[in-house]
Amino acid sequence: TATTTMPDGSIVVVHMHQDGKMEIHVTPSAELLQKTGGTLTGLPIPTLPVTSNPDKAPTVNAHLPDNVTVRLELSAERMTAGTVAILVKADGTRTVLKTAAGTDNGILVELNDGDTILILDNSKDFADVSSSTWGAEAIDFTSSRELFHGTGEDTFSPNAHMSRAMMVTVLARLDGVDTSRDGIWYEAGCRWAVEQGISDGSSMTEDLTLEQLIVLLYRYSGSSTVAGSAVETVSMDNVSSWAAEAMAWATQCGILSDNNSQQDAQRPVTRAEAAMIVMWYLLAD
Repeated sequence: TATTTMPDGSIVVVHMHQDGKMEIHVTPSAELLQKTGGTLTGLPIPTLPVTSNPDKAPTVNAHLPDNVTVRLELSAERMTAGTVAILVKADGTRTVLKTAAGTDNGILVELNDGDTILILDNSKDFADVSSSTWGAEAIDFTSSRELFHGTGEDTFSPNAHMSRAMMVTVLARLDGVDTSRDGIWYEAGCRWAVEQGISDGSSMTEDLTLEQLIVLLYRYSGSSTVAGSAVETVSMDNVSSWAAEAMAWATQCGILSDNNSQQDAQRPVTRAEAAMIVMWYLLAD
């Protein structure tokens, strides 16, 4: 066990177990919390090893005042798109933090008092997705965060068309909805989307077009107002009028690379393309 007390009173305790598992406890001082506004930097936290074995994965525990949330960047070795942060509750249940974003050096997480975060390589193996598959990184990113599931026991079907049902299910999972309930596989996601005003629940099994996908994301994000000048750059020859504002928003946010994507706005998107757009959305958010 190594304990480091910083000049401002912040304390970092590192336990290294005999089996190699690393356990870290962070207690920031009131001075540091006030100084940084809740984004903690400069703490003597060692670089965390990354493993796919949850029993040996390193954990970080925060000790904070009530009603205080901090953001903490954890440096990790051998980071991949499949490296995730998992919230471990007192009863032992685990939840993947779907919006925890990777950084150049590790992963950025939000912590409340008593939270325990486990860093894990949660990559999934799909027989039809190799490292050279277009969109492989996005597939790894979204499947490791358990937003996208496979289409079979070991398949992802990257070139298959994305359906409306698939997309509302992805967004429901992103919002924390348990989509594994009994009934039709997309029932929970569809119900959630209708309740949230994101979809009217019709034509769930039909192919999803690019503009439809962007509209769903736009509604999920809160449908923020887009400058009229930006909307005017959207070509009405290729984009439906009801999707123009959403397409402009996606271009402004960097979810779509440029206005050239407007030319393909009304074609079906593949599962790999949908995974890529969802990844860009989360990284741009």
